[in-house]
Amino acid sequence: MTIKSWLVSKLLADTALMALVGGASHLLPQHPGVIASFPCLIYTEANNADAHFADNVPLAADSTFIFDIYVSGGSTSAIDEALHTVMMGLFYTREFSADVPDADLNVKHKTSRYRRTLCAEDLV
Repeated sequence: MTIKSWLVSKLLADTALMALVGGASHLLPQHPGVIASFPCLIYTEANNADAHFADNVPLAADSTFIFDIYVSGGSTSAIDEALHTVMMGLFYTREFSADVPDADLNVKHKTSRYRRTLCAEDLV
């Protein structure tokens, strides 16, 4: 199942989240090494594994995504809350969320992991 493109389309469609992040150009599929523009939301598909088999065919997928929020000179809370609202609406469960210490005291970083089991018919 192509879960990542489905999920990214849902994130992009959420106007509140996109307004807080700064638009689609601030939603990144991987860490750029050096973050040039803040805020940004980085997503990583950490797991997409077959699940719930019948007649040796997978009927679902266990999906896990990791998100990293970076802001400069502010707080990650508003973006984190908007992301959590979107993910809860898609029936993902947040497994953890934590602030990540950064050597640059002006940059705030929060990471979160979400998990859900999906069937093909869920991807609408």
